[in-house]
Amino acid sequence: MNTAQVEMVSIDQLVSQNHTYRKMKKHLDFERITKSVTIKESEAGAIGFGKTRLVTCLIYSLC
Repeated sequence: MNTAQVEMVSIDQLVSQNHTYRKMKKHLDFERITKSVTIKESEAGAIGFGKTRLVTCLIYSLC
């Protein structure tokens, strides 16, 4: 008996319509914000998260 299941979900299914995420996404231009952010690359050459994701997480964590 195989009990492993995979279910695909989207952000729209997980986040309610009145959640802060949707309000911020509607009013903020994250691409414009990230253009003004400079992040120093690792000297080790490691690839990290993108600037847009980092700035977005930082802003959401403050709400």
